[in-house]
Amino acid sequence: VMGEIVRVLKPGGEAVIVNHFSQSHGLRGAIERGMAKFSRNLGWHPVFPLENVLVPQLTLIERIDIAPFGLFTLLRLKKEP
Repeated sequence: VMGEIVRVLKPGGEAVIVNHFSQSHGLRGAIERGMAKFSRNLGWHPVFPLENVLVPQLTLIERIDIAPFGLFTLLRLKKEP
């Protein structure tokens, strides 16, 4: 997906992504790792690191954790000219 975003985004253009990104630490991180073995039954993968969408061709210009509990994160990414 990120390769396609890089391909179609014009230089200077921005992409907005909203997704659940897991935490590697704390209570929430432990719960997400515990739920991972049930991902097939859940229908989603609770362990999905933010690093999966950070690619060198795009610069992260804004990150907003969305209520409740910051379970979802809005990212603004920019393709440099």
